Amino acid sequence: YAGITTGKPWLKNNENYKLTNAAQQDRDERSILQYFRQLVLLRKHKQVLIHGKYELLDADHPQVYTYTRTLDQEKMLIVLNFSKEEVLYTLPLVLDVGTEPLVNNMLSFKLENDIVTLAPYQALVFGHLPTDLPPLQDEEQAFAEELPLEKIKEENSSLESNELAI
Repeated sequence: YAGITTGKPWLKNNENYKLTNAAQQDRDERSILQYFRQLVLLRKHKQVLIHGKYELLDADHPQVYTYTRTLDQEKMLIVLNFSKEEVLYTLPLVLDVGTEPLVNNMLSFKLENDIVTLAPYQALVFGHLPTDLPPLQDEEQAFAEELPLEKIKEENSSLESNELAI
C-alpha cells in the first residue's frame, strides 16, 4: 500500500505511488515532505511564528501575500506568491543588502533594490530582522488587519512547482 500502511487503506492509492510516495520523499532532500519538515522545525524553534504579532502588508496586492510576525526584538517577514506567474514585487520593508531568506521553496532567489523576483508559487521567509524596519509604503495601507481571502482564487489554489529547495 505505497509504503504508508500495512493495513488496507480506506482510500485507493494514487496511480503514481511508485514515483511519489513517503519513502521517495524521505530520501529526496528537496521533496515537499522535507520542505514541510523544515517549516515545522522552524516554527518549533521560532516562537515569533507562533506567538508573534501578525501584521498584514500590501493587502491589496492581487498575487502576493506578505506579512510580518513580531515578538519582543525578533521580526520575520513572509512573502508568498499565490499566482502561477513570475512577479516583480517591491518589498514593503527595507532589507539589508545581502539578506537571504531562511526558507525558500525554489532553487533561486533574486533581490535588487527592494524588488524581489518571485517565481510562480514561491514562498520566502526572512528572519532575524530588526523590529524597527521602516516601511516602504504608506503605513495605513501596509498594516491592514483583515485577511484578504479573495486573493486566493481557485486557479491559484494548487501548487504546481516541482522545484523545491530548503
